[in-house]
Order: sequence, then C-alpha cells, then structure tokens
Amino acid sequence: PTGRPTAAPIGDPTTGPTAAPTGRPTASPTVAPTAGPTATPTAGPTAGPTEGPTAGPTEGPTARPGLDIHASCGVDAMCKEGSCFRGASGTSVVGVCQCVRCDGDGCGGCAVGKTCKTLSKFIADQCVPVQAQIVPVQKALGDECKKDDACASGSCFRGKFGKRPIGTCACTEGGDDCGKGSCLPGEGKGPRRCNKVPPQGRCYFHADCLKSSCFFQPGATAGTCECKKCDRPGCGGCGPDQTCPAAPPSAPLTCVDITAAPTAAPTRTPTRSW
Repeated sequence: PTGRPTAAPIGDPTTGPTAAPTGRPTASPTVAPTAGPTATPTAGPTAGPTEGPTAGPTEGPTARPGLDIHASCGVDAMCKEGSCFRGASGTSVVGVCQCVRCDGDGCGGCAVGKTCKTLSKFIADQCVPVQAQIVPVQKALGDECKKDDACASGSCFRGKFGKRPIGTCACTEGGDDCGKGSCLPGEGKGPRRCNKVPPQGRCYFHADCLKSSCFFQPGATAGTCECKKCDRPGCGGCGPDQTCPAAPPSAPLTCVDITAAPTAAPTRTPTRSW
C-alpha cells in the first residue's frame, strides 16, 4: 500500500455517515402500526352484547292501565276493570268506574275478603264482604230429623206414611250406611236399621253389630263394632287366622292377625350375612 490515497474522494460521500440524520420525521404518522393503541379507551363499557337479558322480569304483574273503582269516567275503556257505570239507562255523560260482578273472593277488582255484587240497578256495582256459607251438619243414623236431606243417609223415617213431624235418620237399602253390614227393615213400624255389621265396621247401636257391641268414643254419634274377646283362631267374630285380644278402655276390641310361632330356637349369637 502507498502512504497516501490513490484517488481523492469526489463530491459528497455517499456511504459514510452524515453529520445529521438523513431521514427526517414526517408530519403525519406512517402506515406502520404504532407501538400503542391509537384509540383512547372510553370511560365506560362499550356497547357490546350483555351476558344475559337486559330487561329482567318484574316481581309482580304490571299495573293495568286505567282508572280505579269509584273514579269518574265517560266510557268503559277509561276504567281499569273495563266497566263505567253511567246510570240505570247507561246514557249519562259522566259515570263512575265500577267492579265487575263475580262470585269469588277478591275478584272483579275487589280486595281480598270482598266480592263484587249488584245491589241496585240505580248505583254502580259494589265490593261487599264475602259471606261465609253455612253448611249444615248432616245427622247420623238414629238422630232426630224433619226431612231427608238433614240425614247423612238421605232418609228421615217419619212413620209409615211420612206424616210425623219428627222422625229418625235411617239407613237405606243398597246404600253404604252400614259399611259391611246390611240395612234391614225395622222391627214393627220402626225405621230401617243396620244388621250384622262385622268388627271394625261403623255402627250406631249395639244391635247393629254382629257381636252386639258398638264402641263409642266420648261425644261421638257413630261408633265401631267390636269383636268378642277371645284367644282362639276365628273366634269372637274374627277371621280364621285372627283372634280378639284384650284392649285398653279407650280403644275398641279389634281383630288381629295371629303371628306364627318360630319353628326353630334362635341361636345364641347373631349370624353374619354377606
């Protein structure tokens, strides 16, 4: 190599570094992606789809539009119950909203404990207290009666020709008044009565029962036919595999199944089952 350059540089250097950068920043951003997000985040959530329905069901039914009962009205459509009373002729210009006639409790626009009734054609229908229906207690066999529907059996015996003012509730032939027993004609001119009702059957008199014993709880008008106390199979009016053991004073004598005695003596220690 020579001690000095063989050729002197011509013009401006092309590959050597310049004193200042050649590429100046442009006035607008380049097409390349930026280092961070370009859009500033919003303060609240975006309008994306929610995970569940936005309008949840209300706790109760929505209020029906319209005017309440007793409010002034001109046509039915103005009232919540759809009924505007405009006088007996229905031609008055201004009327009053009324309830809708019904038979239930709390119906027709009325509060609980009231029902809607027509009291007069000259006034609007009114919410009135519900009247409790009194259901007469039907009488048992042997009770006094004046008419058939007073008896649970549907038969009030008032003599052979039915002319007595006071009669007696009697059983009916073919009915279930006697349970498993039968309904027989009464003795002489008396009412029909149950006969030969087996143990555990319903009775009203001792004579109704097969063993002539009807057990009554205190204050009861109907009782239970008892068996006759015994300790042999099939005795006392019971079935062939039953007996009639003693019972406490507060309970009727009842037929019970005979429990078979074990055929072998029990072992001293319990056996193990797998």
